[in-house]
Amino acid sequence: DNIQYPTILATSLCVLNVGSGRCGSLNPCCLSHSNLIAAAAGVSSCDYQFGRDVYLPTMSMSRVFERSIQLCILVHGGCISFVNDTLLKAMNICKPTVVSFSGDKIQELAEELIQNALKSNFFLRIAYDFAFSVAAQAKEGITELPWIVRTLIIEPFRAKAGGRLKLIISTCSYLEPRVQHALRTMLQIPVVQMYGVTETGGVVSIQKVDDDYVGNVGAPTACCEVRVRDFVPAHQRVADDEPGEILIRGPN
Repeated sequence: DNIQYPTILATSLCVLNVGSGRCGSLNPCCLSHSNLIAAAAGVSSCDYQFGRDVYLPTMSMSRVFERSIQLCILVHGGCISFVNDTLLKAMNICKPTVVSFSGDKIQELAEELIQNALKSNFFLRIAYDFAFSVAAQAKEGITELPWIVRTLIIEPFRAKAGGRLKLIISTCSYLEPRVQHALRTMLQIPVVQMYGVTETGGVVSIQKVDDDYVGNVGAPTACCEVRVRDFVPAHQRVADDEPGEILIRGPN
């Protein structure tokens, strides 16, 4: 009863993250409570309705984004599942609803699903081709997917990834547009890309879950501002022969 606990403020140190950068040197990152809360709020800018989700982590906790999304999951009543196994096996054990992978890991997931399809017999492969064409057209036309396609083709593919997946977030590295499009078609769920995991504390920008375009990282999140300097006079793009610079600020 006589212990005097220090007063915890929004600016008090919450986490000291230390990870190795791309050059191998240690990069310390001091996060206050407000830093971490703002970074977690930035994850919600994708407009996914977080709730009682199951999240499968695949990245080191030295990345601020990993701490941010886990906090975001826990705050909304979800849970974190830790499984030490290969990607698809881990997903089938914990059956996550939300995952965040590097672009390389997402490509690995897409290739495993595609290889499973290619191992099927000739007639089933024809059915897959037809079903995925219908699924792609339904997504582009914002129409409902036919029941028979969803039941016989899409649901079995979703079952290979645990059966409950609702959102895939690409982090850390570039996501190939063809991979993003393929997973969106095969699983019929949002696959969004984000930016800022390596460069800043948490998230700078993230795609909305209803953004059907590929090859972009979305708009700035609710928790930060972004400015691009050294534009050409038309204010459309950075000149090819001149350096450009991205400036970011915010509570994250």
